[in-house]
Amino acid sequence: MAELHSGYLEKSSVNKSSGKSSGEKYDRRFFKLTDGMLSWYNSKSDKEPAGFLDINGGSVELDGVVMALITDERTIVLRASTAHELAEWVRKLAMAGCEGGAAASIGDGSSSNPFADGAWGASAAAPSAAPYGTGKHAHSKYIKEQLRKGEHKNDSELKAIEKQVVSTEDAVDAAQIRILRTAVQTRDVGAKTLQQLEEQGVQMKRIQAEQANLGTNLHNADKVISRMRGPLRFT
Repeated sequence: MAELHSGYLEKSSVNKSSGKSSGEKYDRRFFKLTDGMLSWYNSKSDKEPAGFLDINGGSVELDGVVMALITDERTIVLRASTAHELAEWVRKLAMAGCEGGAAASIGDGSSSNPFADGAWGASAAAPSAAPYGTGKHAHSKYIKEQLRKGEHKNDSELKAIEKQVVSTEDAVDAAQIRILRTAVQTRDVGAKTLQQLEEQGVQMKRIQAEQANLGTNLHNADKVISRMRGPLRFT
């Protein structure tokens, strides 16, 4: 996939213990933009990305040299070194399929805002920031709220995965119970069969003993008959 743009940006970190954006700490990361995908790396030399985001259908909100990249999946907050650098990223995001970037009218980079209409421009998501008031810091509140929504959505996805895991574990437990029940039944049948064979063995020994006794009796009878016939013979 062809690379449309790359360079360093600062990415807002997330406090994993609270599940909220710190709003203060930014980590410098190397970003690569391809058609529909934004990836970031801990350093330029890294081969594997530390994270990535599908930006198709996303929107961009701006506050000075900070932009919030909002998608259905999540929201990330990025900060550029200069307004010109930010404007270039917004242009490239528009080319990559980010609708908010595509809707923007980019100036010559002299303004701190690459959008044409006011502090936040005319991106698709701008009207949704209205409930947070007006002014420079109102949209920062909007960005943080979008971050929280994205994190809550991730929580919902984790809960769905957890539910699926529990369901799978229940199915495995049920299968193990069936296997155990079958094993117990097999053992009981085997024990009963062994007992029957042992009983048949005892009967067989009794029959063999009776046959031996019968053979002895027949042999003794033959002897008696032979002796009784002896004196009756004439020479």
